[in-house]
Amino acid sequence: MGPAFFTKLIYFFGRCAAKPDSPFGYIMDQWSARSVNLLAGEKVVALSSGMHWPKVQVDGVRLGKAVTAQNGPEIYEAFCQFIDCLASKFECAPDFVEEVMFSHGGNSKGRWRLYVLENDV
Repeated sequence: MGPAFFTKLIYFFGRCAAKPDSPFGYIMDQWSARSVNLLAGEKVVALSSGMHWPKVQVDGVRLGKAVTAQNGPEIYEAFCQFIDCLASKFECAPDFVEEVMFSHGGNSKGRWRLYVLENDV
C-alpha cells in the first residue's frame, strides 16, 4: 500500500473530523497526480510508469502509472496546495476540482482523463 491508499484515508476520515473552513487533504492517486503534473508543467508528484494494467493501453502501450513512495509529506502538501489554488482561481470548491481531475473511472473515461492520457509525458 502506498500514498494513493493512505491519501484516501486522509480524505475520507479527514472529512468526518474537519471543522468548517479548516484545510483538509485530497486523494493523490495516478489521475489527480498526473493532472497536477500536467497543469503545473512540471513533476510535482513522482509517478512510476508502465504499470501492468491491461485496460489502460493505447496501441498496446501501457499507460498506467502509480504514485510512488518517494512522495513524502512535503510533496503531498504541495499537491494539496495546488488543488486549493485551482479552486480559488476558478472560484469553486476544491472537492469539485479533485472530482474533475478523476474524470470518471474504469472504462468510463471523461474528457479530462482522455486529455491527460493524450498529453501526459
